[in-house]
Amino acid sequence: MTVKSGKKSAAHPNYSVMIKQALTTCKGFQKMSRQAVLSFIKQNFGVENKAALNKALKALVDAGT
Repeated sequence: MTVKSGKKSAAHPNYSVMIKQALTTCKGFQKMSRQAVLSFIKQNFGVENKAALNKALKALVDAGT
């Protein structure tokens, strides 16, 4: 009988944290496009998942964050 291991944690923070970091790091901009946020995340964390980015952005907007 084999024992299943738990879910592995990601090597990067969750998308909401990465998005907030992108927005606070680029304070010179009043607005930042999805492409710019995705580019920042790709450069700093090596992750590129457009669907997860869109889902996290929608959740942050809905939460009013």
